[in-house]
Amino acid sequence: MEAARAGEQGRGFAVVAEEVRKLAEQSAGSASKISDLISMIREQMQKAVASMAQVKNEVSEGMVVATQAETSFAHIQRSVGDVVVQIQAVSGSAQRVAGSMEDIVQSVATIREVAREIAAGTQNVSAATEEQLASMEEIASSALALSKMSEELQKIVSNFRY
Repeated sequence: MEAARAGEQGRGFAVVAEEVRKLAEQSAGSASKISDLISMIREQMQKAVASMAQVKNEVSEGMVVATQAETSFAHIQRSVGDVVVQIQAVSGSAQRVAGSMEDIVQSVATIREVAREIAAGTQNVSAATEEQLASMEEIASSALALSKMSEELQKIVSNFRY
């Protein structure tokens, strides 16, 4: 009101005061908006920090799982190595058995050939034995005939002596 009394200068002062008041209101509104933005940024940062903490925990758990997987893979690799060694041993044994089987097959073939020869020899011996048996029967028959002849001759000779 004093400004109105002051006249022209007062009006200028009132205009400036009104502008200052408007600027103050705008500054207060901007400050409120900035405060709201800062609160919102704080909330977002808190969420980001919580999210980062969760990600950190998940990464730590992932590292534990990866370490366990690495240990499992190392165990599997050792087991596969052991199986390879066992397969090689079995393969070597199978090759030795196959070699032994070839020797056995050759031995069986040799035994079969010897058995054939023995069978042929046995047949020859059997035939010779049959021939000898027939000869012995002939000799026995001849001996019997000679024995009868000898008896007859003795009878005849005994007739001449008396």
